[in-house]
Amino acid sequence: LAIAGRMDAQTRGLTMAIKNANDAVSLAQTAEGALGEVTNMLQRIRELAVNSASSTLNDSDRLSLDNEVQALKAEIDRVGSTTSFNSQNLLDGTYKGTFQIGDKDGQTVDLKINSAMTSSLGMGGGSSGSNTLVSARNAFAAVDAGDIEINGQALGAITGTDDMEAVLNNINSNVDNVTATGFNVITAATIGNGVTGGGGTDGSAGGAGATKGLKITTTELGASAATVFTISASSSMDELVANINAETGGVVAASKNEDGKLVLSNNTGANITVEDDSSAAGSGFTSTAVVYNGFIKLESTDGAAIRIEAGNKGLASVGTVADIKTLGFRETFNTSANDGYTTKGSALTQTGVDTAIAKGDLKINGVEIFDTNITTTNFAGKLAAINAFSGQTGVTASASFSKTFAIDPGKIVSEDKIEINGTEIRAGIQPDGDATPAVAEVRTIAQLVTNINAVTAETGIKATQAGNNVTLSGDNVQALTIGYGDMTTATLESAVSAAAIADADRTLTIDVDDLQEGATYTITSTGVNSEANTIDVDYTITAADVSGGIGTAAKSIANAIRGGSAAHFNTAALTVSGGVITFAGAVKDYSAETIEFKRSSTLQKIFGTEATTYASIQLDSTTNTPIKIETGETNASTHEATHGFLEANVGASDFDVNEATLSAAGGTSMSGLSIATASGATNALSTLDTAIDSISSIRGELGAVQNRLSYTTNNLSSIVTNTEGAKGRIMDADFAVETSKLAKTQILSQAATSMLAQANQSKQSLLALLQ
Repeated sequence: LAIAGRMDAQTRGLTMAIKNANDAVSLAQTAEGALGEVTNMLQRIRELAVNSASSTLNDSDRLSLDNEVQALKAEIDRVGSTTSFNSQNLLDGTYKGTFQIGDKDGQTVDLKINSAMTSSLGMGGGSSGSNTLVSARNAFAAVDAGDIEINGQALGAITGTDDMEAVLNNINSNVDNVTATGFNVITAATIGNGVTGGGGTDGSAGGAGATKGLKITTTELGASAATVFTISASSSMDELVANINAETGGVVAASKNEDGKLVLSNNTGANITVEDDSSAAGSGFTSTAVVYNGFIKLESTDGAAIRIEAGNKGLASVGTVADIKTLGFRETFNTSANDGYTTKGSALTQTGVDTAIAKGDLKINGVEIFDTNITTTNFAGKLAAINAFSGQTGVTASASFSKTFAIDPGKIVSEDKIEINGTEIRAGIQPDGDATPAVAEVRTIAQLVTNINAVTAETGIKATQAGNNVTLSGDNVQALTIGYGDMTTATLESAVSAAAIADADRTLTIDVDDLQEGATYTITSTGVNSEANTIDVDYTITAADVSGGIGTAAKSIANAIRGGSAAHFNTAALTVSGGVITFAGAVKDYSAETIEFKRSSTLQKIFGTEATTYASIQLDSTTNTPIKIETGETNASTHEATHGFLEANVGASDFDVNEATLSAAGGTSMSGLSIATASGATNALSTLDTAIDSISSIRGELGAVQNRLSYTTNNLSSIVTNTEGAKGRIMDADFAVETSKLAKTQILSQAATSMLAQANQSKQSLLALLQ
């Protein structure tokens, strides 16, 4: 009976699970049927867009076509907002269901249906329009005026004390056709139980010995000082949410997400500090006070793409990637008239290049960039890993090198040389050395740029000039290696006399051909004598030295030697005659020393020491839409070093991406689509292709769930049938035995009764005879 009872519970549970599965199929069919009509409407809109793009139509014709488009868009939104099953909206992006398809705990199927609203019909399906960019968490710091440009318009200076309100005002007052707003969203690391104390971190808020609890600190819009909210004690998550909302007065809004985690937010972008010193950290936040900075959202008001780039390219102090990072952005720019959403990370270091992209480090448009078969401990491997998922992300990766150098044009030496990626390049044009040279000397920034660009085919590097700055850049160039060759005495016309006998004089003869303004000369001595005799002096030739001739230059160099060796040298040790400097051997025994006179490269001071610097990874959207980038939840700086990117268009990387709340769509939005112009109709085609693909993807997922549930019901039906059969055999066997026993007992009883009746009849017969 016990076995049969368990089987009965199973069959009854599975029978209900079959009903659940069939109901889920009905729900999916309801959603799929509505999406079929959405697809039909999108196809019709695309037909109209193709028609409107033709030059055979005039503006009035296109306006008529656009009227139908707008009506169809309105109907798509109506379908998205009203399609429901058992009073549950299915297509507005909010539906997330769990179907119980077994008789045991955990035997479920999950279904999430993405939004079919026009505002979400772009790649990635976010909630905002296409021409919208959302930053990572900001880190405001001092930035000079003009160092950041949005759509080519320079921002004012940002100070280290500026808050979100000041930065948003800066953007909105300096940039046309772009609206900047702020918001902040924080999701707890873990699911709390809502049990918190009511005191502050020191227990003082509730009096002596008060239980420590949750403290939230933020600065309200327009306020100069932060407000600390010490939240009352709570015994459940619902009570904690209610307490926060009541006690912060809406300054910080609290809610629970689908997983049951506490979410704190505001619509100002002000930073929020959270600290939970409750014994169980019931809020899900830790006892360490953590400051969560806000996000900036930029929205285009004219339908154009939004570009964020470094500015002041012609000044000595140019804008940098680090400046843009203070706002939480990376450079986003256009590479052509039809491209507006190319994103470039920061330049990688050698350590970053050598560090592999690990699982969880990087997601692009929701797709994780990780493949165990691709080695990412080199630049090429990182590009290969990203490009391996291009079919899913709609994003391609390439290398892009760019670095700007400030140059003092007065210090360029024409004969100076630099090696770029192994190719030697002169700084300028050097005269041929004749008294009346046929080729005049040229030592300008423009000439340096020309010389570098003359070998671009060999180096991959192109030079551009902006004022006194030169930017070296190269597409598909993974690294720039700078070298300077051998700058020894052999490159000089000037000469140091050979070593002589002890106490003999030594001479340095200055040659006019070596008088290059800006050139730095080094005079050193090494050898057997004491350190007191050592010369180690640098001297840079000035314009006065050049105009004064070798005599003036010799005196300048001699004075530099005297000044640099004042503690060990005296005036008698050096004499100058014309262009000859004499080292008096009798005063200081330089005859046994090796004296060297060599020139350092001026270019080395401009471009730095011999080294290899690496490019940035550049991401191009194949659909010309904003790119969503997610990095790991912890050690963000480590993840950034491996690929150079910040979070972009998704919200925060800490614990939960906030895309579902406040983010960019990551795709061209349908909400602003119009075919009233030929260009608008042309641009709409790619938008509609993406929208149709998005709907097809949702329908495909629904179809897959329906098929799965169909197999599930078949399997459950088989289990129910077989289980009932097994239960029947158990129950039937018991009834047969008991029925046999009952029949036997009844037969025996009836037989005995019959015998007794017969015996009694015999007795009556005998009595009748006796009578």
